[in-house]
Amino acid sequence: DLCFPCGKIKTVDTDAVTKLADNGCMGVIEGGHKQVTLEGRHVLKSRGVMYGPHIVTLTGANIVHGHGHNLSNEDLESEVKRIYNDVKIAATEFNARGDLFAGGSMVGFLRVANAMLSHGAV
Repeated sequence: DLCFPCGKIKTVDTDAVTKLADNGCMGVIEGGHKQVTLEGRHVLKSRGVMYGPHIVTLTGANIVHGHGHNLSNEDLESEVKRIYNDVKIAATEFNARGDLFAGGSMVGFLRVANAMLSHGAV
């Protein structure tokens, strides 16, 4: 089974994660912003439960917003694959292999930092 929380922020805490894992849940994929608490993420990792953080799972809406609503399904799929690959590479490069939350955060930071550098802000 998989869990797709999409309610209020920080609704999936350590107790919820423990209960999910004990009942055979194989993964928690955030369908809303910041559903899993920091402590909950630690328990997910320690219990070996797959975790899809909101900064990766909600990328499709950002892609459509950035490229316009006339984006074809093929182009959207290509962008999602590219971003997911960037996230995996960043996580591995910064010694957080398999941690999509860390990889997504790093990719976001690097994009902003590179934009600032290219505009001479740093």
